[in-house]
Amino acid sequence: SLNGMKMTFQNGNLVDDQLNVIYSLEKAADASLRVHDATGRQVINERLGNRAAGTHNLSLDMAGLGAGQYYVTLVTNGTGLSKKVVKN
Repeated sequence: SLNGMKMTFQNGNLVDDQLNVIYSLEKAADASLRVHDATGRQVINERLGNRAAGTHNLSLDMAGLGAGQYYVTLVTNGTGLSKKVVKN
């Protein structure tokens, strides 16, 4: 947990076309989910708006992305929590 944020992926860190993200916030915050490829290029920036405290689910569309490693970052109040996923 980082600053009261937690993030896991429903199917572990292997993804196909959909990445199901489960994240929780200790307190309400303006949030976004960003995905970067292995070179650091941002490929997805999903603005979530103001999210209530508690647990949320979100499905990210990864169908347009090639195979390889990606870094998924949950950002709230300028703090980012990143985890690596691998797309087949």
